[in-house]
Amino acid sequence: MKRLLVALTVVSCLAVVGCGGAKYADVKALSTQMADAAEKFVASLEQATEGEQVAAAMTEFAATMKKLAPQMQELQKKYPDLGNQKEPPPELKESTERLKAAMEKMMPVMMKKMMEHGNDPAVKKAAEDIGAQMQGLSK
Repeated sequence: MKRLLVALTVVSCLAVVGCGGAKYADVKALSTQMADAAEKFVASLEQATEGEQVAAAMTEFAATMKKLAPQMQELQKKYPDLGNQKEPPPELKESTERLKAAMEKMMPVMMKKMMEHGNDPAVKKAAEDIGAQMQGLSK
């Protein structure tokens, strides 16, 4: 569980720094996709009342992150300067804040559902899958 939290934190930090404007239109598009996925994940978790639903939401989120991982890694190489900035460029502020808010909301909702359904074997497997996927993103 700790590895999952660390991986999600790393991904959110990398993604928040890498949100783009005109120069970074490709990064902004990825940031929007990631925010969409995180918001959908949070909504799915909030509505989940059984372990099977929690596991399904986690599995879908992990699949989306796996799909976006190559693009994220490519953009981190293309724009290494974004990773060194304390604040994103002004034109990136809006997308940065949206993604950051989605990621911040995700953590407490996910923790709550893990407390409620963490013993469910499907939820355990889904949590491991998300953790592995998030660690892959931070490489």
